[in-house]
Amino acid sequence: MGSHKLESARRWLIQIFDVAKDARVRRNCVLKTDLSLVPSRLFIHKKRPSDYADYVELYFDLVIRNDPSGLLKFSLEVDGVEYSCVDTEY
Repeated sequence: MGSHKLESARRWLIQIFDVAKDARVRRNCVLKTDLSLVPSRLFIHKKRPSDYADYVELYFDLVIRNDPSGLLKFSLEVDGVEYSCVDTEY
């Protein structure tokens, strides 16, 4: 896999959705982080069987901590090591 494809995999975004009482789904927040500090050896290179497209997998924990002021801190951990903070947009 070329470095360009790995670099594009290093931008990470996840959207968290809520389901309201009336069964409507709405976006709660967007989480963004930069994976450039995660060592390349932790990315698992794969090929999709249906069309043989290259992709990478990364197993991670999204850690949420509540600091004394009541603010939430989101961070990304891989193999128990924190690599980056996660920016949150509500």
